[in-house]
This record gives sequence, structure tokens and C-alpha cells, in this order.
Amino acid sequence: MRNALAAMDDDELRALAEAAAEAGRPCPALFDWLTHVAAWELDRRDGQKYVLRLPSEGLDDEDIPVALAALAQLAVLFRKRGSSPIDELLAAAAELVRGGDAMH
Repeated sequence: MRNALAAMDDDELRALAEAAAEAGRPCPALFDWLTHVAAWELDRRDGQKYVLRLPSEGLDDEDIPVALAALAQLAVLFRKRGSSPIDELLAAAAELVRGGDAMH
């Protein structure tokens, strides 16, 4: 996750945050978390330090299928734009949502 964030340029991070904010609200906790991770990376680059939250902090078990579907939809959107760093981030996010350990 952190490697994928670091590989993204500022414009990609802003595009991710914007897409998450505009994506509708099928899974608000997921979109709030995506906005958080984009802001976290931009802030980290500016020298700010705070904890990077996990998606599980806001997702209930019943949210997981909807969150995975939303991540897949975002991945399709960004593949059309040709952004492989965002693809990597969304894949890591899906792994975290499934309960994996993709924070590195």
C-alpha cells in the first residue's frame, strides 16, 4: 500500500481523492478511507506525520462485498486513464479489505 502510494504522483493522488469523493456512496467508509490515504501521502510528502488508517477501521463485514465491487469499478475507471500506480494501490486496497496485509 505505502509503496503504491509513494509511486503515485501528486496529480494521481488528487485524481484518486476526487474520484472517491465523487463516486457516490455505495460504501461511504471505503470512499472516506480512499480520500484519507490520498491526503495522507500528500501530507507525508509535505513532512506531516500521522497514522495511516486501515480500511477495516470503518468497514463492517457486510460492507466488504460492496467495497470490493466499488474498488473494482474504480480500477476500471483508472485503467481507462492508463494509471498503473493507481491500479496497484486499488489492488492493495482490495487485499486489505479482504483482510490481508498489504500495507507495505
